[in-house]
Amino acid sequence: PSLTPIDLQKSVPHHPYIDLIPYPGLRRTILEMLREHPNSISQVELCQDIEGGGLRLWGQYSWLPDSYELTVEFAAKWGFLFRRDPEAFAATNFWRRQRGEAPL
Repeated sequence: PSLTPIDLQKSVPHHPYIDLIPYPGLRRTILEMLREHPNSISQVELCQDIEGGGLRLWGQYSWLPDSYELTVEFAAKWGFLFRRDPEAFAATNFWRRQRGEAPL
């Protein structure tokens, strides 16, 4: 269910990598920004930061939002996009607690 396309994915042109983000609220925020202000964020830069390890997968269940952790650097740079999806920070903080680290 987390990867089920939202309405905006069908109507707003975007980088295909956005479709793989496991947080529907994040996809909605990104696509709304792109619809209203097409140059407001760099899709290529966002995708490079995700691909570069900014969004870590723990385990093998890539379709489950709880399997991901945002790095500190990624959260600092792109955290404003998560305003509608606190689930990402909840999952991140779960993984951080497992290592005895402070929450973001």
